[in-house]
Amino acid sequence: MIPSWLALSSALFLAHGGTEPMPEAMEAYQKALALYRNGELRAAIALLGESSECTLAVSCALRAQLHQALGRETEARRDAERALAGIGSSTESPSAHELLAQGQALALSEQYETAVSKLNALLEREPDSAEAFAARARVWRRLKDPVRAVADLGGAISSQPKSPLYFYARALAQYELSRFDAAVADCATAIRLNRNFVPAYALLGMSLALKGDYSRALQAYDKATEIDPSYIFAYMARGFLKLNQGLQSEGFAELSEAVKLSESFAPYYNRAEAFWMKGLREEAFADYGKALGLAAAPQDALKIADRYKESRNWPKAVEAYERALGLAAAGSEHARKALLGRAHAHENQKELDEALKDISQVLSEQPQWAPALAARAALLLRRGQAEAALEDLAQALRLEPSNIEARLARGGYYLKTGKARPALEDFNAVIEASPSSAEAYHQRGLVHANLLNQKELASKDLEEAVRLDPKQSRYRINLALWRIKESRFHEAVKVFGEALAAGAPAAQILEFRSEAHSLLGDHENALADLRTAANLEPNSSSLYAQRAAVHSRMNQPEEALQAAERALELDKDNPNAWLQRGQIHALAGDLAGARKDFSKAAALNGELKKVWLSLCQVQRLLKEPLEALRACNKALEIDANMGTAYLQRGLAQLAAGRPELAVRDIGEAERLGMLRPEGFLAQALGWAAQGEFRQAHLSYLKAFQLNPSVRSAEIRFAAPSADPEEFYNALEDLDSLRRPASLQPYLYIVRGDGLHNAGRYAEAAAEYSKAVEVDPALADSYAARGLALTAQEAYDAALMDFEHALKLNARNADVHVRAATVFIFRRQYGRAIGRLREALEIDPKNWEVFHKAGNAYYFQKDYRRALDNYALSVKLNPLSAAALNGLGLAYFAFGRYSDSVEYFSRAIELNPGWDRLYRNRASAYVNMRSFGNAAQEYRRASLLNTDPALVEEYKKLIDESEAEAVRTARKGD
Repeated sequence: MIPSWLALSSALFLAHGGTEPMPEAMEAYQKALALYRNGELRAAIALLGESSECTLAVSCALRAQLHQALGRETEARRDAERALAGIGSSTESPSAHELLAQGQALALSEQYETAVSKLNALLEREPDSAEAFAARARVWRRLKDPVRAVADLGGAISSQPKSPLYFYARALAQYELSRFDAAVADCATAIRLNRNFVPAYALLGMSLALKGDYSRALQAYDKATEIDPSYIFAYMARGFLKLNQGLQSEGFAELSEAVKLSESFAPYYNRAEAFWMKGLREEAFADYGKALGLAAAPQDALKIADRYKESRNWPKAVEAYERALGLAAAGSEHARKALLGRAHAHENQKELDEALKDISQVLSEQPQWAPALAARAALLLRRGQAEAALEDLAQALRLEPSNIEARLARGGYYLKTGKARPALEDFNAVIEASPSSAEAYHQRGLVHANLLNQKELASKDLEEAVRLDPKQSRYRINLALWRIKESRFHEAVKVFGEALAAGAPAAQILEFRSEAHSLLGDHENALADLRTAANLEPNSSSLYAQRAAVHSRMNQPEEALQAAERALELDKDNPNAWLQRGQIHALAGDLAGARKDFSKAAALNGELKKVWLSLCQVQRLLKEPLEALRACNKALEIDANMGTAYLQRGLAQLAAGRPELAVRDIGEAERLGMLRPEGFLAQALGWAAQGEFRQAHLSYLKAFQLNPSVRSAEIRFAAPSADPEEFYNALEDLDSLRRPASLQPYLYIVRGDGLHNAGRYAEAAAEYSKAVEVDPALADSYAARGLALTAQEAYDAALMDFEHALKLNARNADVHVRAATVFIFRRQYGRAIGRLREALEIDPKNWEVFHKAGNAYYFQKDYRRALDNYALSVKLNPLSAAALNGLGLAYFAFGRYSDSVEYFSRAIELNPGWDRLYRNRASAYVNMRSFGNAAQEYRRASLLNTDPALVEEYKKLIDESEAEAVRTARKGD
């Protein structure tokens, strides 16, 4: 593929002419043709007269070719029209000269099919006509078929082997095929035949440059300008080459010299492209504007329109498309492209009626044109007229099964309506037909992300879309939003920054980026982004709603409420503002107020799944389980793969007295990766209510594994004032549910689990002992009692229980891990590592093995091994807050504080009730000298752990951080 920095105007390509007698005129034509064949373009055009009326139509056709070769599109079009007027495009029994003139003029008028038929007729009559071969080759090149052009120019060369023109023309076709060695060889032959053939030197330079031979390329350009100091194409090519070599001032000087020599379309357009390439957008658009005014061919105006489209400057795009329409022949391909382009620009300005008018005009002239049908379908979909749109798309695909626009539009419709399989079929078809379609990868990534929850495939496709089209900010925005969903917050911040650099709407990106900053606990930068965004859009309700969310995370309820109220002042119909205010009320314990606000948000936008999820949670806490179920069902109607909704519905099912359904829903949440301790505690209760006590115990162990200090009170299990003993109290009456004797020990084990959750470890151990009495051969009883004894620091007794459990079941890797934990507590790290190796032999994919090994190495200050083991732990279980916390600690030990913040933040997303995570993140911010953020983190931790000694310690840390923040701010001033 030819790089854009060498993509010069194809106006360098030449073609030829002929017509019947008028002796003097014919003699002039023949002399001009000879000069033309020899590459003496200016001499040929001077002989014919640059602007006078043509005596012969064939002379007009030849002069049109000459003007076109010299970049004079207006003059070329004028002479082509004169040639056709002189002969007529349907003359009966035309002469050879007339056929040639018709073919040449029709080609210049973009009537390619008719042009080829005339030239074919001429070649049937005169099989050795070099001019006919060359003229047809020019048509093939215009139709982007340089292979055929090379073949036809071979015929021209066979007929006229001494003509440098045909060697040059073939070199240009070879160049377009990226056959640069062949292009160099043909240029060399053209130059050997005519030492003053300037275009051949320019093309030789371009071909050498693409071979990486910059020195010889510059020599060729220098030779071209030495022969003809006014040959602008050489200056432009030399300018691009110097820019590519990093010689910016010299490169722009060359391009400006071309502008001075000829204030025409090509110099301005090429200099604009250079400015664009270097990111100088203001200068680029100044030159694009001048070039547009000078454009003489519709394709030139279309190129500029594409730049305006790329920069989303829709009014200017409309202007450029209208210029293209004014230059294009009615009903031509360029006219159709201009109308479709203008329709797209109107659509982006929300001028849907104007857009439909343009598309209707195209379809009135060519009702079976697939691109127009696809464009109309996209507009109809936007208007909600799905049935009519699908009919258009079906028709477009019948006409053109590989039509990319139709496939993308239909796939987008299926994506929006939640039909994953047909959406994937359409996007896969686009990618197969056009592997470089960034939009297809982008849309397929959204299917994987939003409909199928296929995280790796979603990331891969969204990343590929950005790679294929790095200038499309929408792709970066969705990739960054997906990074937030993956809890990869630092990456999200980075990608949002790249989107800003690519020219995305700044206020919107800053709002999104503030969310990523806030989830990292970087509230200072979150608020800074929102302040900057508010300066750009001072009356944006959504910015104040986002500010409310940040203040809520900072535990600043007054500031949060003030921001939410301001958002509602600006737009009382903003559902996100009602959502944020509802969450503020919920955090303050005003559940009735929260329910009212969430209901208002749902009434304004019933498609916001987060609204229904919040309503489900608050109605559950208000002990309205049936209403909570309805709200969760609404959330799942919008997103059937929403793990959080299944989790909340499971909790509501339990509250509604439906334990079987609670177990099922929480199992679905687990399948979707929503591994939360509160879910497994609820699942344990659900199993217990059904008398499935062994399953209840296994669910409790999952909760304990995710958070060894799990407490039902921390997770507001059933009411805002949850008691620490709630989980146990829910099991007190289970005696009546006992199954046959073989299951009785698990009843005691589950009762023990409830006591363990309440922090009543001695009583828990007593319940586990009852299970041992009932069935002394049950390993789970000893393993459970060992956990309770470990919590009481009765390490010897705990190890005895773990050993007994292993005698009964030697293949239980988890018991080895519990024993290793005891050795770590006793600082017997070597013995701990030994036990973990035994566990690893039993279960090579046990994430806890690597996590505990990371702990052992961390406490020995062997941070490299700790990091390696924590990383393996996270790889095996990326949804474990404990594993992520360990990795954060390892990065902290290495002084990689921003990485540690990332992993502490991901852990907080999974377990927002664990105070240690906020404390760890605060320590990282202290080392990053972000003391304001540190103070907020310590404050959040102090609210989660009310141990008097810790509360006092947190108060001291908060005061120190706030004081340091003030000192740092003063130094900054």
